Amino acid sequence: PIVVGAQVDATGLAEEAIVVEALRGGTVVASETRTMPDGEASLQFRLEVPLEQRDWYALDVRVRTESGTDRNPEFVAENNQHRLLYDHREKSYRVLYFAGRPNWQHKFMIRALEADPEVQLASLVRISGAEKSFVFRGRDSSLGNPLFDGFENERDLPRYDEAVFMRLGLAPEELAGGYPTKAEELYPYHLIIWGSIEPDFFATPQLLLTRDAVSDRGAAFLLLGGPGNNADDLADTVLAPLVPTLPRYHDGSSDDWPGEIAPTPEAFLTGVWALHGDHMTHDRLWEELPPLPDVQPTGPARIGATVLARAEGHGEGVGDNAPPFFLWQRYGLGRGALIATGETWPWHLQTAASNGAHERLWRQTVRALVRDVPEQISMTHDGSKALVGVDTETVWTVRNNEFQPLVGARLEVSFTDPTGETETVPLLEVLTSPGRYRASMTPIHEGLHRARLVGETREGEPVPETETAFMVDVDRREWRRPRFDPTHLQQMAAETGGRYFPLDALQDLPAALDANDARQQKQERTPLWNMPWFYGVLLLVMLGEWTLRRRAGQP
Repeated sequence: PIVVGAQVDATGLAEEAIVVEALRGGTVVASETRTMPDGEASLQFRLEVPLEQRDWYALDVRVRTESGTDRNPEFVAENNQHRLLYDHREKSYRVLYFAGRPNWQHKFMIRALEADPEVQLASLVRISGAEKSFVFRGRDSSLGNPLFDGFENERDLPRYDEAVFMRLGLAPEELAGGYPTKAEELYPYHLIIWGSIEPDFFATPQLLLTRDAVSDRGAAFLLLGGPGNNADDLADTVLAPLVPTLPRYHDGSSDDWPGEIAPTPEAFLTGVWALHGDHMTHDRLWEELPPLPDVQPTGPARIGATVLARAEGHGEGVGDNAPPFFLWQRYGLGRGALIATGETWPWHLQTAASNGAHERLWRQTVRALVRDVPEQISMTHDGSKALVGVDTETVWTVRNNEFQPLVGARLEVSFTDPTGETETVPLLEVLTSPGRYRASMTPIHEGLHRARLVGETREGEPVPETETAFMVDVDRREWRRPRFDPTHLQQMAAETGGRYFPLDALQDLPAALDANDARQQKQERTPLWNMPWFYGVLLLVMLGEWTLRRRAGQP
């Protein structure tokens, strides 16, 4: 299911039951009821909406009182509903897991993600490191890796100074040389996971490539704790800004410690680490999970990072004072995340066989990290919403296979409204922003609008056909905040040259109207080239200039 979060602000509804409902095609598909504690309060609602066929999903979310409007009449009901659009088309997400040693975590991660057919996990696990120097062992010495002693065709096997990897979920020639060194090798992945690998293993170009994959391509990066690596190990590398925690001041307490994991409210409201749709059941299920044996100490969260779970125990603090365990942050177009342990598998082995918490948490974690990764071609539109009768300018970001801006392409987009009518318009390139194109349209119908982009590059190669959609609503902006706001009215009066009168000063309004200068100014613009006399004046000026030149003996 998808998670729909709603914040409801209400006034004058103390002890009133509030119902939030999600509707599809007029049918309620999910609802939640809560009681307002005070006369003026704000409540957070969370709905899990099941999905059916693979397509764009239009959902209407509305709020109402359970007892109706007789007890507390609602004077402005236009702001009690909101329309959402969710993309539930078939997709394929690629995840690269890179680790420095075989581990149990990898096994249970594979098992968890096998249940999600849209997630394709590719694994590179180092099973033998590179030797720093050649060891002479007599006539049996070989330049091959000792791991392959006795194998046939040793010349074709890895050398002693090359690492050996176990490759799973990869094509025969894909990443045959180990961790990617080129953009075309790493950029196809939506999520990069590092587990138990020391930063010294990577060459500087590989670190830069990983950083660019997050900041420029928009991929997600997840760092797992474990022997040989933690968040502090990246503090002196170019990947330090990707880690959502600040480096710690080493005080001798660097050893791993067992800890109880406590999710934050954001983990439940966003659905990332929610174990049930009901928050009471969610809390109970988390209490049943055993503590993790190897929690790595972390520094404080960076400004702007979202903490989704904290680790309590070992005298490190409790509640909001506990160190962050699972958190993420935006970095460029992508996202950097940290889980401060390399062993979450006890949540599977130390619980009942019917407890699927570990598998569910990993599937939700991966989904949350890959769902916002931008595709090669994407569309947005100016403004917060597309409105009926208002000119809407769509902005398309077009990149090539290496996710570099595609310039000089010949593109067009077809817009299809809810009635089935299609309008095709060309895309105009934004010269000040490489890889961006614009197309304008004015929707006349409310509802789901689809857009399809086709075209070719300036070399004549076809651009991947892309389909997307957006929702068009009726303009309800004036109903968003219908409360009396004197400060806003005073600002409006000052900007328009008027005056603001409070209710207790209405007796001064007639006198102010009499004293007001009622003259109006009207400005009209007429191009000179639309007036016949303009061409007569232009002709006289040209003849006069010619006459003066002839009298002066000039041609």
